[in-house]
Amino acid sequence: MQRVARWRRQLHVMHRLGELHQDATSLQLAREPLADLNDSLGAQGPARYLHRALQGGVCGWGG
Repeated sequence: MQRVARWRRQLHVMHRLGELHQDATSLQLAREPLADLNDSLGAQGPARYLHRALQGGVCGWGG
């Protein structure tokens, strides 16, 4: 019986943390929206975090 009670407490904590993280993410996205991922110059979006060699198609992937 103690094992079930412990399991339920752990599930409750995980659920509550998920709700808090979702709230924080929603607030952050409201304050600062994600960049447009269709930027061909690489100034915005995930491409700006790649090394320049990878943006040119080296290693079989990239632009």
